[in-house]
Amino acid sequence: MEEARRGYEAAISLFPDYEEAWCSLGLLQAEHDEFVAAMHSFRQAIRSDPKGICPYLPLAMLQHGAGDWNALVETTDRMLRLDSIDYPLAHLLNAAGHYNLGEFDEAEKAARAAEALDSRAFPQIWQVLGWTSTVKHNDVAAIGQFQQYLKSLPDDPGAPPVRRALSHLMEQHPDIPLEASSMPVFRTNANLTLLQFQVAPKPGSLIKRLGPEDIEVLEDGVPQKAQLFDAGRSYQSSIPVEITLLFDCSSSVVVPGTLDPHVFQESILDEYENVSIAIYGFSDDLTRLTKPTRNGRTLQKAMDAVQNVPVRNTRLFGAIRDVVRDAVEGRSGVIRMIVVFSDGVSAGQGFCGPNFCDLDDELVYGAAAESAREHGVSIYPVVLANFYYANASPKFLMLNVEPSIQHYVALAEKTGGRSFLRNQTDSVIPTILKTLAKEVLANTYVAGYYTKTSEKPKEHEAKVLLRNQGIGQLTGGSRIVVH
Repeated sequence: MEEARRGYEAAISLFPDYEEAWCSLGLLQAEHDEFVAAMHSFRQAIRSDPKGICPYLPLAMLQHGAGDWNALVETTDRMLRLDSIDYPLAHLLNAAGHYNLGEFDEAEKAARAAEALDSRAFPQIWQVLGWTSTVKHNDVAAIGQFQQYLKSLPDDPGAPPVRRALSHLMEQHPDIPLEASSMPVFRTNANLTLLQFQVAPKPGSLIKRLGPEDIEVLEDGVPQKAQLFDAGRSYQSSIPVEITLLFDCSSSVVVPGTLDPHVFQESILDEYENVSIAIYGFSDDLTRLTKPTRNGRTLQKAMDAVQNVPVRNTRLFGAIRDVVRDAVEGRSGVIRMIVVFSDGVSAGQGFCGPNFCDLDDELVYGAAAESAREHGVSIYPVVLANFYYANASPKFLMLNVEPSIQHYVALAEKTGGRSFLRNQTDSVIPTILKTLAKEVLANTYVAGYYTKTSEKPKEHEAKVLLRNQGIGQLTGGSRIVVH
């Protein structure tokens, strides 16, 4: 321990703004109960590099232990501006700080954000929500939330006062049976179906912000009760959005080169705190370069790694299908969008040999569209210029690649996305991300309803309709649901 301490201190003496050394020293000090010194080291790390994520969470935990609620809220606010997706504990600590300051609306908002990310790992979320519900006299919700907390952590230090509060609430509401009062929470309930859609105003009309009364949710033509309705920026703290960037690394496409390290923050992450980005590359095989994250350094490394994906052939539709399947293996209650950067020409066009590419990839087109519709994933195809064909032999140019490109573009309409036709430039990625931020996410609505379980699951068609077609043009809002 002392040798490590001396190493960190030596690094700091040589490089006073060495954020990683300050943070590592703070972690070492905290591990040995040197809490005052640890907090100083963490603050120095933040001063050295305010965008370095390392010191924020351990500093917040020390502030929570010390009951310094104002400092706790300030620290977690700063951390969540950097990354609001990967650290549900930061939301929970933020909620605790607000609650102890008597800021109950902010506490509930932060706890809901933590719940959306991972309520199973942090059952204390239910404790905070229960107390905020009691303050708002929402006794039914509080009973269910307290029950959930005690069921998960019966021996937690905070359990005794919760048991007393729950007992008092049950005396006031004897008609509510135990375990029957839990309010359904969409973010942790796999039976909630989310439908995302955009509404563009009619030409010459002003944009009208829709309410739940303006839409109708149908399943197989039968009206359903919408349990959730969120619009545009109002869902920033409640519904996570995962945007997957999928890059065609085949020989016919030149992947955009080195990006500005801050391109993701400036294009979309700074504006939308609920958005995270995943990056994949493909040619013959699909490679996941980073899972959904808001960490700028991680995203930059992933983009650098795109350049190293082996340049072979284009298994386009198979890669899209596989990315959809991989993405939905994560948490539920998430809006998912996949942005594909490709020339749209799949390996199924017959120009590659049977030993090194999938000649049937074109046939996977239907499966890619169906998989996206089933899981409520919108696809945004970006059609890049194809430099390989421009220099190809006349015999090669006789091949008809248009059907593949047409299928590629059609994925947008079939999944509720949007296609982009662009020449290949290094600015294509920030341009597309800014378009998603300004023209898509800002006008995205989310409706949700609960499906019924069945012993013999089958496919159902779910869709959103506008009650008044004169409001505007609806895009998306349909998917296949299996239950």
